[in-house]
Amino acid sequence: DAYPGSISAAKGTVVIKMQIRHDDQKMLEKLKDMTIWIERKLDKEISLSAYSTREDLLTGRRAMKKRMLRKGRHASVFFSEPLASKVPSSCKPGDVVVGTSSYCSGEASLPGDGKRPGGFPLLYTVGPKMDKPAPDDTIVEPKDERTSGERINDAVCDLRVEQLGKLTSEEKESGEFETLYNDLEKEYPKHIPLLLANLKYLDSLKPREENLPRIVEAANKVLAEISEDELALHFGKKLDKEDAEKVKKNKEMEKLKSALTEALARKAFAYSEMTTDDAAENFAGTLGALKGWVDIDSNGKYAGLAITRDRRAGKNGLALKRVNKLLSKVNGKDTGGVRPLSRSDLLHERLEIFRELGYDALVRRDQANKVVASPLDYKLF
Repeated sequence: DAYPGSISAAKGTVVIKMQIRHDDQKMLEKLKDMTIWIERKLDKEISLSAYSTREDLLTGRRAMKKRMLRKGRHASVFFSEPLASKVPSSCKPGDVVVGTSSYCSGEASLPGDGKRPGGFPLLYTVGPKMDKPAPDDTIVEPKDERTSGERINDAVCDLRVEQLGKLTSEEKESGEFETLYNDLEKEYPKHIPLLLANLKYLDSLKPREENLPRIVEAANKVLAEISEDELALHFGKKLDKEDAEKVKKNKEMEKLKSALTEALARKAFAYSEMTTDDAAENFAGTLGALKGWVDIDSNGKYAGLAITRDRRAGKNGLALKRVNKLLSKVNGKDTGGVRPLSRSDLLHERLEIFRELGYDALVRRDQANKVVASPLDYKLF
């Protein structure tokens, strides 16, 4: 800026917009890739050690001691590089850390500080980060004992399933997904990634209310191909990383566990939106099965289910506490997981809780704040 000044920015994503005006559009086009220079204060000061010779600097011995220089004499000072642990993790290679150094201590008997105001500038350019050494307990990769034909067939299957999930919205709306899925299901009826892709597709269809039974049915297909008892027995033992066969099996089990928890979570969400007589009982049962594998109370990816459970149980105060805690953490991002919650979603959830509690004043306040917190666009300059 022509007149820079310091500001206090909130945590999270910050959008910087700058307006430059000129009567020649070509001049403005040249500034499209202009680099922005941002200065900010360090949270903590970084102290450096000083040495009188390069040898002392390299060995780390005999730090420079206080000395007196007569007029016209000089002395060399070598500053050590700051420890990597002291450099803020937000610093990237090429960033410049700016500080100051003073070479006089001043005399108490004389007026003033006795040293240069503001000190002498000291610059440190952050270099590339060193790669961490590989741990000693390296995992042994097992030998692939499949035949060349089996490897090709598995690769083709994985590729077809992957491309199925990459269909555009227009292709899905035209019914192309269901046609391709039905063909693949005939060839690979028990392929879990394929069944999971169908579950994700059905879970994204709108209007959602009409597809809830299909979502539950698709989730049950995934769950039918996974043995929970086998998973429980596997994860009940510590992994021997030197056993190639056990390492290979562990990778397969991790994938099965991920598919299991995702299917249970999507099934629970579907039951939570149903209005049938047995929906509440099925929701509780599915949620109980999910809690056997993940902690939905501490894992933010399942925050939507935890909030839904609390509200259905009439624990609006606990749900409100959970929403407020998430609002303080999301910082422009969503919670992730099967049903990500953005800041706008959380504000809407809190608004509904306030309505149920009868807090009309807070409802009006949140309605006004929601417009400010989630604007459709930025205002013009």
